[in-house]
Amino acid sequence: MNRSTLTTLLVLLLITAIAQSVVIVRDTEKAILLKLGAFERTLDPGLNFKVPFIDNVIKFEGRLRSLDTPPDRVLSNESKPLNVDAFVKYMIVDAETYYTATNGGQTRVAEDTLQRRVKDKIRNEFGKRTLQEVVSGDRDGLMDALKSSLGEDAGELGVQIVDFRVKRIDFERELRTSVFERMK
Repeated sequence: MNRSTLTTLLVLLLITAIAQSVVIVRDTEKAILLKLGAFERTLDPGLNFKVPFIDNVIKFEGRLRSLDTPPDRVLSNESKPLNVDAFVKYMIVDAETYYTATNGGQTRVAEDTLQRRVKDKIRNEFGKRTLQEVVSGDRDGLMDALKSSLGEDAGELGVQIVDFRVKRIDFERELRTSVFERMK
C-alpha cells in the first residue's frame, strides 16, 4: 500500500471510532450505559461518551405513556358484578430499575406487569365499596385511592403513575335490568 492510502484508511478508522464513541441523549429519553452487558451507569441528557465496541447504550422513551386495560369483571362490596374499563398514564423515572425489572427494558413485560397490578387494585378498591358509592359516590376519591395504591407498586418497575382513570362502569345484564325496573 502506498502512503496516501494508509493515511486515508487511518483517518477513516479514526472517524469511525469517534462516531462510535459519541452518544446523544435527548431530553425526552432515559438512557443507560452497559459495559460488556452489565449495567454501568445512567446517562444524562445531552452529549455523552462511551468506549466503542465495549460499551452499549440503551435508550427508553421518557415521555408520558398510556396503558389501556381491557374491561374487567369485578364485584362490589355487595357482590354485585360490574364491568370496569380503565386506563393508566405513566412514565419511566428510573431507567436502571426499569431495565432490570423488565428483562432488559421490554415494554411488553412492563405493560403486562402493570396491567396485572391495575386489575388487582381495581378489584380491591371496588370490593371495598357498595354499588351506590361506585356509581354515584365519591368517584374522585376512588380514582385517587387507585392511583396512590398503584403508585406504590409502580416504583418497583421504575415508573411513576401520573394518572389513573376509570373510563366506564357497566352493570352486568341481570343487574342492569333490575336497575332499570327500579328506575321505572
